[in-house]
Amino acid sequence: MLHQPIALLRKYFDILWGNDLPDVETMFPDEYFSTSEKYHLYKKEERKLILRRFLVIVFLIFISFVIQEIVKSINFDLRNNQTVLCWDKPVCIYRGAKLKYPIASVFQTKKIEDGKILFSSPNAYGRYRIFAARDYEDYANLTADKRKSAIAEKKPSFQIYDIEKNKFEKFDIPLWQFSKEELKKLSRGFYFDDKNRKVIFLDNSYFLEGYENDEDFYVYNLEDKSLTLDFATISENTKYYCGYQYGNKVLCFTNYSNSVIYDEYLNGDYSDDFFAEIIEDSDNKLITQPEYLYTFDLTTLKMKPLASFDVNPKFFPQNDSIIFLKNGKIVIPIYQEKIKERKIWDHIEIYDPKTRKMYAEFNTDIFEKNFLQVEDEKGNLIFLNEGDSYILENDSVRFRKIQNPEVVEYNEYMVKKLRNLAKITFNSGDKLNFASYVKSLPLSEGKFLLIYSNKQRFIRNFRTSNMFVEFPNPKLYRTIYVDYYNGIVQEGPQLPINLGKTTKKTITQIDKNKYLLVGGQRKMCEIDYSLYCPTEYSYIIEVK
Repeated sequence: MLHQPIALLRKYFDILWGNDLPDVETMFPDEYFSTSEKYHLYKKEERKLILRRFLVIVFLIFISFVIQEIVKSINFDLRNNQTVLCWDKPVCIYRGAKLKYPIASVFQTKKIEDGKILFSSPNAYGRYRIFAARDYEDYANLTADKRKSAIAEKKPSFQIYDIEKNKFEKFDIPLWQFSKEELKKLSRGFYFDDKNRKVIFLDNSYFLEGYENDEDFYVYNLEDKSLTLDFATISENTKYYCGYQYGNKVLCFTNYSNSVIYDEYLNGDYSDDFFAEIIEDSDNKLITQPEYLYTFDLTTLKMKPLASFDVNPKFFPQNDSIIFLKNGKIVIPIYQEKIKERKIWDHIEIYDPKTRKMYAEFNTDIFEKNFLQVEDEKGNLIFLNEGDSYILENDSVRFRKIQNPEVVEYNEYMVKKLRNLAKITFNSGDKLNFASYVKSLPLSEGKFLLIYSNKQRFIRNFRTSNMFVEFPNPKLYRTIYVDYYNGIVQEGPQLPINLGKTTKKTITQIDKNKYLLVGGQRKMCEIDYSLYCPTEYSYIIEVK
């Protein structure tokens, strides 16, 4: 079958290559041939043939490079093609729209109107052409020249994703008109006032800790496109630690103890000398005074008391650990101490909107041995645990051990499958505290993608004593797909990016069965180079 195509290619190649000239001795037997006119014509034809064949070789080399790039491009496109990636699979991840600005980490995400989602990032990345690199070698070659490497500009970036158009657009704020000090007010993060359709630029980690009555912040009105200054009405000499928005409010805690936030303590954001100093001063790393829950109303810009803790916490809780339920309850785990790569729990606080009170739960095994949390249609929160599983029922403020034999057997079956697959997928062994190294991305009802949390292994070079990151680390890109109600636990799709420290901001629902991933680092780049390795595309998780 290949005989005819090969013969045809040979024919055209012979035409391009040209026929060999007769041997010079055959053409000119006379010893005085070099002075003849015919000989000069012969040499001219010979030079033409040499040039022709040189150009043919150059052309073939060029064509080979073109074909190689075409093959690489087709291969790249196939690896990101929705049809190929989603064929006969319950869940898949494929490339979505190109970002307006490349992003390594998402600061805040909020739906601001029907079909439009606003994303913010603390840095805007320049020199977009660097992100055209498809593999690690291309990237390494490009970044070797500092003039071509990506640069993180010290200003925030904002972009809006239009679901209908499947396109990212610039947010209507002329950042170039602001001074450095003014940009700081925009780079702290934002909340969204649903009622008045206003974007409020406040620090979304602990925004009112440094705000007094005389400090202003920017408010952007979506209706008239105006950007104005406003003030928060708070009590003088009171610091607040605020976290995630729920509804049109933000959950806040008082900080009368003037203590260090647990997130910063756990992540090592402060030195041991710093802690030694503040501990000697007032044991400041722990909460030493009674603290209270407040809500910051985004419509009135006022603080309102919510409840006091049933048992005063030792540390402020991490935002990512707080669970907001559809029925208005808030589950807040409280930490006891810091141990590397492991969370030690003190107790759990449960807020009930009906009684407007907090209730303490002291059975920390609920979180300590937890594998998965499922909120069902009735508003019950189910904890699948190793050993006993628990449920926080819609009409209760206490966790109850599940007693139904069929449910107990089913949950044990699911946990066993999860444990066994995690050993293979994440090389987890029999580690305690499953939730410390595996995080879940919640999808449709009872469906999840489990990913390996960002526990990179650092390796020491004994010659130089320098530490470097294990690269590549395949665990960071593997997933486990769980469908709780259908008993499915199986290997999930490969992540195209390293999500790093995954938070609730990483994933946003854009359709009934589609979720948008924004942020993360390019797969080919090492974790230490996050500033040089943002993603240029969003990604879609599709569940069937």
